[in-house]
Amino acid sequence: MTRSRFEDEHDILRLSHKYAVALDTGNADLLREVFWEDSSWSTSELAGSRGHKEILQLPARLAAAFSQTHHAIQPQHCEVSDTSAVGVTYCFAYHFTKQDFITPGRGTIDLSYNQMIRYDDRYEFRSGEWKILTRHLNVMFRRLEPVLPYALADRPAPEASVPEAESLLPKEQRSR
Repeated sequence: MTRSRFEDEHDILRLSHKYAVALDTGNADLLREVFWEDSSWSTSELAGSRGHKEILQLPARLAAAFSQTHHAIQPQHCEVSDTSAVGVTYCFAYHFTKQDFITPGRGTIDLSYNQMIRYDDRYEFRSGEWKILTRHLNVMFRRLEPVLPYALADRPAPEASVPEAESLLPKEQRSR
């Protein structure tokens, strides 16, 4: 069966949404669905990651540095050619943290470290599916701003309001 250009573009553009959900929920299994085993992830500011072993550590690295993250995927564009494609994806990334830098032990401040990101991607179609082959993260701007404390309230992992959506959560957070 021949795939249409629309199907290819749809499948490719969905990868960035899965990537965002995987990072924000700490779901390395979902992230595995986005990258090939021999894929690479890079940025000019941090050491890059090659292969599943390193790339699948990204959610844990974010969780170690921030109390929450939210990656909001913005406009995307890709050009498809048979079994390869190139694309660009824009993203607003919000990284929430608490800082105690005024008077240690007396003045915790809730902050959001925000970035406007452009991902430059290469994709490959193998074994009937598209995945990211290379992803390069370009930070276009950053902003640090205070946020209201309730935005960072300690709360349990989000519960899926639609039973099928629970599969997006990491296994240890699922109710079944």
